[in-house]
Amino acid sequence: MQFSGVVLNGGNSSRMGTNKSGIDFKEGRLIDVALNALKGAGAAEVIIVGGDIGIADRSHGASYCKDLYPGEGPLGGIITALTYSKFEIVITLACDHMYLTAEIIGECLSQLENYEISCPVIGDTKQVLCSVWRKSALNQLQDSYSSGNRSVMHAIERMRCRSFKISNPDLLRTANTPDELSE
Repeated sequence: MQFSGVVLNGGNSSRMGTNKSGIDFKEGRLIDVALNALKGAGAAEVIIVGGDIGIADRSHGASYCKDLYPGEGPLGGIITALTYSKFEIVITLACDHMYLTAEIIGECLSQLENYEISCPVIGDTKQVLCSVWRKSALNQLQDSYSSGNRSVMHAIERMRCRSFKISNPDLLRTANTPDELSE
């Protein structure tokens, strides 16, 4: 199955104090964890939505797309991703995943089946910033956004969403503060 892989890079990083995607992490930048997972999972197209275009310039094999709704949260970034991706299946990831793997992306893809979205769940919380979408969900997301909603969780309430437990929830950890990068 061909799919587009998108990394959402438009956040303010207020708790981190600096742009998360460019932070040195492991043997590269923090954003490289998500980019490498997408490439390893076989994404036919990799896009970085929003943030500094220079991040994409330094990301081999990834293109850049300006966020249609900068500063409005991840829902706008997901709408941008579904609008501009080439393929019917689109996986969207936050730029601050620290341990994400191609295998976790494979689990997400395998759960989509006939749903509009699939995403892992940890406890009772859907991990919507590591999710697989059908482009057919775009109109519903745009309608929700146009009504004033900015919450991804609220936007998917009426959608056919497959949530599932993943094999290793620790692999979905994200970095929100500098201390979390050294844990």
